[in-house]
Amino acid sequence: MKHALKMLYQRYPDVEKAKEDPAFSENLKPEELLFFRLSLFISNPKKHELYLSKVHSVLQDDELMFFFEILQTFYKKDTKKLNNASNLFSESIKEFDPSEYYKAATFLERIQKEIPNTTLRSVNFWSYLSQKLVIPSPDLAIDTVKFWKTSTIQEFIEKEKKTPKRKKY
Repeated sequence: MKHALKMLYQRYPDVEKAKEDPAFSENLKPEELLFFRLSLFISNPKKHELYLSKVHSVLQDDELMFFFEILQTFYKKDTKKLNNASNLFSESIKEFDPSEYYKAATFLERIQKEIPNTTLRSVNFWSYLSQKLVIPSPDLAIDTVKFWKTSTIQEFIEKEKKTPKRKKY
């Protein structure tokens, strides 16, 4: 058995049961179902796809770190594709603070709250973002979801307060 699957089945024994009997997968919790899909991918990556958008919406904290550990084990020990790589994830991921990152909607809310006379609204925010104008580039992107650090948002707001453009008079 592959190392990654062994790790996964030790923590989620119901996933192994579902792998043996796919009908059992109907009884799995969302995070177990995600790890079930991961087990299918690990068993046959050419046949089964793995979508990170589900990971983003279902897992957090220890479960998310465990997901990455499984992937790291799979690529290091089972496929040997990371044989010469020093580290799949930097050590700083362990100090990663998700409370420091905000989605675009929150970014826009902060702009509107802290700069009440701004003309930046939802429509032109997305337009500026897609054209890479005005709005800073995201600090982090997972799948298609963009995130900005608190410091990036604050720097933008301070700079925007001093800019006469995009102000209502």
